[in-house]
Amino acid sequence: MTFIILIAVWIVIGLLLGAFATSIWKEPRPYGDVADYGAAVIATVITGIIDWLIFPYFNIEGWLKFAGFILEPALVALVVLWVMRKMKRAKVE
Repeated sequence: MTFIILIAVWIVIGLLLGAFATSIWKEPRPYGDVADYGAAVIATVITGIIDWLIFPYFNIEGWLKFAGFILEPALVALVVLWVMRKMKRAKVE
């Protein structure tokens, strides 16, 4: 049950980051709304699942585990969105 709740949280985080991407970088979406939302959701869910599988091997517990499950997928999604913008800018120039 916890895993399903985490997946839902990761999806919400990805959607929020996709929605606020234009506010963060102050430029239009290079590949459109769907690409920003999709890339952010996919990045958060995949990173979260990898964390879910790896954290037990390192005995990460408590608040650090919670922070890792929430913050790391969000940061990876932001990096993916930033790379998408850099790729589009490099392609145009």
